[in-house]
Amino acid sequence: MSFKSIFLILFFACSGVTVFSQEVALSEDEVPPHIVARHYADHQGSLSVSWQQIEMEGANRFVAAYAEDKVRRETIYNKSGRPLFESTIHEGDLPVMLSYYIEDRFGKFRLVEFKSTKDLSNEIMRYTLVVKAKEYGELNLAFDNEMNPIESRAALVSYE
Repeated sequence: MSFKSIFLILFFACSGVTVFSQEVALSEDEVPPHIVARHYADHQGSLSVSWQQIEMEGANRFVAAYAEDKVRRETIYNKSGRPLFESTIHEGDLPVMLSYYIEDRFGKFRLVEFKSTKDLSNEIMRYTLVVKAKEYGELNLAFDNEMNPIESRAALVSYE
């Protein structure tokens, strides 16, 4: 299961939304033109854009994964072209607060991926991490907008 799948599972499970999703890779020609136009209007500096179609909350959504200002980003659009979520995949160090929390709970660890996602409907941020800890293996962690840990709740989610 990819990090994107894990992230969406954690994000929607923690926000109480039930999601069913299948990821389908698309060429830019297969994405509705108004969505492509909106993406390039909002992200004029985006490079190497790859597209996926997912089913989320019973509707088709389009995910643009791209680089902008040497930073990896993702934006999820609805079928009318409105952006719903914007994510940044962070390179480098974690915020000290998260680093201390993870080391205190799980010991020494290696960061695999750190992502911040903004829900554009309410401007709330969520943070997700994938870390490898010697004793626990690979861990998927989620934190709220104040970087407090979010406990995963059961949700019906399918990505494969």
